[in-house]
Amino acid sequence: MSLRSIIDKNRRRIFLVTYYFLISLTFCYIYHQKLSNHADFYSYNSPAGIYPVTEFKALTVLQYRLLVPFTFKAIWFVTRLPDKAVYFILAVAKTLIIIFIFYRLLNEIFDDRIKNAVIAPIIAYPMAWNYIILNQQIFFVDYSNLLFILLAYLLILRNNNKLLLVTFFFACLNHDSSGFIPLMYLFYNYKKIFTKPVMLNLFLLGLMYVGIKLILSQIFINNEGPAFRWNYVRNFNYEEYIPIHRIVRNIFLIYGGLHIFIALGLRNPVWKRISKQLIAINLVFFPYVIIIFLIHSIEEIRNYIASIPFIIIPFLIYVSSIEGNFLKLKVKTSLPEGISASQRPEGVEDRHAGRPAS
Repeated sequence: MSLRSIIDKNRRRIFLVTYYFLISLTFCYIYHQKLSNHADFYSYNSPAGIYPVTEFKALTVLQYRLLVPFTFKAIWFVTRLPDKAVYFILAVAKTLIIIFIFYRLLNEIFDDRIKNAVIAPIIAYPMAWNYIILNQQIFFVDYSNLLFILLAYLLILRNNNKLLLVTFFFACLNHDSSGFIPLMYLFYNYKKIFTKPVMLNLFLLGLMYVGIKLILSQIFINNEGPAFRWNYVRNFNYEEYIPIHRIVRNIFLIYGGLHIFIALGLRNPVWKRISKQLIAINLVFFPYVIIIFLIHSIEEIRNYIASIPFIIIPFLIYVSSIEGNFLKLKVKTSLPEGISASQRPEGVEDRHAGRPAS
């Protein structure tokens, strides 16, 4: 088979990969110019301090975040490129994966895979606001936080519990935001919470989370700094030392303002056409914000990165209700256990929405 015939056969796939890659490259280049170009990879207390983590000398709260630093080290070992070049490559790769996962996630909710493929990079819009425009800090886990939440979202919708457990293991080695994955699973399966499969998976997810944290706490017992802190008192008095215009700016421009459209469209009939399970998984947004208030700094917009899926998915569902819009929700069905919406046979209805198939 000639090269030309291979290209002709895979023209659409090549176009899609190139399209996503160029968007990822552009996004990460802008991110690099503002933030990662000035990152400190060597200080033990730096939020970008990758080398102290690989040397097991970082502050405890950073030391537990092992996945990205050792991935970074592996890429450096193979390529021997400068640190910032390795970090840039890693960021582009993770952004590319994020867009591909989001495309697969759209296929679970909306019809027409070609249109889903075209609009998948829209996730870069709220990312731009939370990663770049409103963000002033670089943490080496920021890209992978969103990646793991998106992947878990997709696997939960697909009922792929085995791969979810594997994903959760690596997410636990990345950041504490992995703790929202069991909550996502619980919210989505709230109707089946007392069934044996759901209870078993929740038990395994909880056991894995607690077990990994306990093991890490013993391995790094001599590292400096606390692994956890309460921050709600400081957040409660936030308005005393932050200008009011910054508070208003953050409230309206976080996620690029997509949450405002959702709030204004709560009475839209579209919400009656999707399953309560799909609504429920996005309600994880509320405990997420509460946890941010309790233990993080509420003005750091990067802290809300992992909650982007709970905003952009409802936003796109709302947009699908606009007449003439090319987004089309799939329709309700009860599929056999383990069968996802994207795997449904032709003529079978989907479980996430209630609009009749055309």
